[in-house]
Amino acid sequence: MSANDALAYLSMKAHRLREIYSFDKHFDQLKGVVRLPRI
Repeated sequence: MSANDALAYLSMKAHRLREIYSFDKHFDQLKGVVRLPRI
């Protein structure tokens, strides 16, 4: 996971967000994160 992805994840946690719009499949490995769109 890149530093940018890690920062996005930490920001999501801080703001209690579960969904992220991304084509980066690394987010699929994170518990509690739903990546949109699923292609």
